[in-house]
Amino acid sequence: MTKKKKIGIVTITNDGYNFGNRLQNYALQTVLERMGFEVETLNRPIRDNQRNWWKRKKMVLHYFLPYHQRIEHLKAGNFFFWNLRHIHWSKIVATDENLSTLAKQYDYFVAGSDQIWNPKFSWGTTPYMFLQFALPKQRVSYAASIGIDDEFKEPYCSQFKDMWKDWKALSCREQFGARIMSDLLNQEVPCLLDPTLLLDRKDWEDLTRGCRTPKKYIFLYMLGELTGEYQQYVFELAERTGCQVVDVMNDIRYARCSPSRFAALIQRADWVVADSYHAMVFSIIFHKRFTFVYRKEARLKCKNMNSRVHTLTDKLKLQLHQVDDKPIFELNILDGDAVNLLIEEHKAIALNYLKCALK
Repeated sequence: MTKKKKIGIVTITNDGYNFGNRLQNYALQTVLERMGFEVETLNRPIRDNQRNWWKRKKMVLHYFLPYHQRIEHLKAGNFFFWNLRHIHWSKIVATDENLSTLAKQYDYFVAGSDQIWNPKFSWGTTPYMFLQFALPKQRVSYAASIGIDDEFKEPYCSQFKDMWKDWKALSCREQFGARIMSDLLNQEVPCLLDPTLLLDRKDWEDLTRGCRTPKKYIFLYMLGELTGEYQQYVFELAERTGCQVVDVMNDIRYARCSPSRFAALIQRADWVVADSYHAMVFSIIFHKRFTFVYRKEARLKCKNMNSRVHTLTDKLKLQLHQVDDKPIFELNILDGDAVNLLIEEHKAIALNYLKCALK
């Protein structure tokens, strides 16, 4: 029997408890395994609050922590066990000291997806995320993201151009990022679907099976600030639909949920309101009524990351309808079959890219 070629996924593994990040990691892993590869995600050192979760969980002091710290504490445990169950990690922890040795254990490294190249985040400019430890023939990116829209300028242009040289294959998730890369490198860089869209709806339904959810609710997920304007919109929507509101960021019953339950809460919602790209992706997968709000950046570092939203709606020919001149946009998928056909077309392009890149 021919030995399977081995791929190491390089993605964000130290960003706390981001649902979309974990689900895209799972999706890319699954796709590559179905292509016949042995796949591991490089186990990069994680935050201390997650590494020491099990030890701290035993502390009675947990019950006396402030509300939001209790949420983080409980969420850490759910993410810890979800990662153990669903992500295949490298047996050796990837450190700067052993990366060159680790590179010899893999045939390819796939960088992506998610905002691995966002220069506003601590990891976004590191040689690690640009696979500088690997040989050029081992370097492949899949739908990697620069993240920011209008702030990508020097010194990032020169710095990133040097680290994008000598790759076997490069791709980006957003049209804006693909244009930047194409212009800097004088070569065509394709804009590809997020990995979560490479799996079928049934794949996600299998993952969410057994997850408990309430009845008749609006799923609210705000990574940025929940402004008074947004609160008023959600309140009026709840009154109009007769739904309760499930606030996954602030309600301890849901904020501690695992990535699988996050997807389940979207799958079974009557309506989804979010400033999250992956909440939008899963709303499209499950054909949900969806409201996208522009992110208010009180909690975050980046001013404008909406290119990924516009890229997605352009690819799938979806229209966001603005509500009363507010930064609030409603999406109603009237023809789910047409959307599914477009996803399949772009999926075929993405899978062909991976097939060519990994041979």
